[in-house]
Amino acid sequence: GVAAGVRLTATATHTGVGTSEFSGVVTVTTGVTLNGVAYADADHDSQRDPGETGTNQTLYAKLVLAGTALVRQATSVDPLTGAYAFTAVSAGAYDVILDQDASAADLSPTYPAGWIGTEVLSGVRVGVPINATNVSGLDFGLYHGSRVDGRAFRDDGAGGSVANDGAAQAGEGPVSAVRMRLASGLCVGGVCDSALTDGAGAFTLWLPFTLSGQIVRIVEQDPSGWRSTGGLVGNTGGTYDRTNDAVTFTAISGTRYAALAFGEVPRNRWAAPQTRSIVAGGLALYAHRFTAGSGGSVDFSATQSLTPSLAGWNMALYRDLNCDGVLEPGEPLLALPLAVTAGQDLCVLARHTSPAAAPAGASSVATLTASFTYTGASPALIGDDRFDDVTTVVASSGLVLIKSVDRDSVRAGQNILYTITYTNPGSSALSNIVIRDATPAWTVFDAASCATLGTGITGCTLTTSPTLGTPGPVEWSLTGSLAPGATGSVSFRVRVP
Repeated sequence: GVAAGVRLTATATHTGVGTSEFSGVVTVTTGVTLNGVAYADADHDSQRDPGETGTNQTLYAKLVLAGTALVRQATSVDPLTGAYAFTAVSAGAYDVILDQDASAADLSPTYPAGWIGTEVLSGVRVGVPINATNVSGLDFGLYHGSRVDGRAFRDDGAGGSVANDGAAQAGEGPVSAVRMRLASGLCVGGVCDSALTDGAGAFTLWLPFTLSGQIVRIVEQDPSGWRSTGGLVGNTGGTYDRTNDAVTFTAISGTRYAALAFGEVPRNRWAAPQTRSIVAGGLALYAHRFTAGSGGSVDFSATQSLTPSLAGWNMALYRDLNCDGVLEPGEPLLALPLAVTAGQDLCVLARHTSPAAAPAGASSVATLTASFTYTGASPALIGDDRFDDVTTVVASSGLVLIKSVDRDSVRAGQNILYTITYTNPGSSALSNIVIRDATPAWTVFDAASCATLGTGITGCTLTTSPTLGTPGPVEWSLTGSLAPGATGSVSFRVRVP
């Protein structure tokens, strides 16, 4: 028997008349064949598709015994079809190297200028096992252009790292489903490629060779409710612009750009605006909550807009230490900025008093601002969040309405429950009560109820409401007479489409 891969050479000479014996050298070759295709991967999907053929470049494939520097064979790659083959290969493990020359002394894979690898990024198929069977499909994909790899991450300082500095650190998690775009005026619509970040926050964009030498931008589209903090340009040699959330650089075909980073954090939540009706000289207490999206410091302030302009309105902000919505002894006035970490809650009480001589209908619109400084950001980054509390004076014998909401924040598809509490602060009963409101413009109606009846109220009817799934007015009619000091409520539920 002959072992696979053994080359036998035999020499025989025979002299005689009328014989058909041979005279010469006979070579017997055994072993298996390895083949593959080095193809132009036009759609850079790392697999050879129908119609994807050679690169029209000069290339060679080298067969190297694994773990050694011994080149067993070197063969040219057909520039048109991309095909190559090794023959008479004996059993063992081999590396297959794609190169631009056939030199046995060169074991470093190289691609033609302006090209990069897709299938088999390194240009080396490592440790291909060979036995007694031919092996095919040892393909190499090549792309004529460049590639950009990067990551979107939550730059919130989690795990004790530095927040808002634009550099991904241990503990700072990924941000998935973020839209990344390769932008250039040379592409249709200005966008050459687009991708969403994966579960690890990673993305890959591909630059065609036609962009070589051109200025391009990698642009992040911030997801709703997030704020950009900073970024890294990787090996692009470019610049990062936080205003446009983009890395700008000059593209060179055949380059693998990597380590780009785009930092972002959830926006702070500052909630929620409220409305109160009080008597002249009365007190309204508004409970609010601030939730930090990242590490930083927050400063609270309030301004008032009065109708009519009348002295005697007072507004003060307190730290609600136990977040119970009640102003208790020892709970301090808010004065200095407070340091916070990502996800930390601060509860605030806004204490609003009206003048003793305020006429019915007088109002104060108090604008509450949470000014947040993002530590670690360069250049400095400050964000302001604000809303209005509205306090209206009613006659001492009139009905007082207080509207509250069950959520600080809401996303599409979620419901919000609004409750309107009615109170009779006077000394006489109130009758013929009609309560009117309307769904917020950005919501649609879901349901309404009469909740609780105040003392003396014998019935409650929902007299007006929108069609389910549409916006519009809501109205309740109460029968009976609301006793002095009595309180009841109505409610309605909406959905954010």
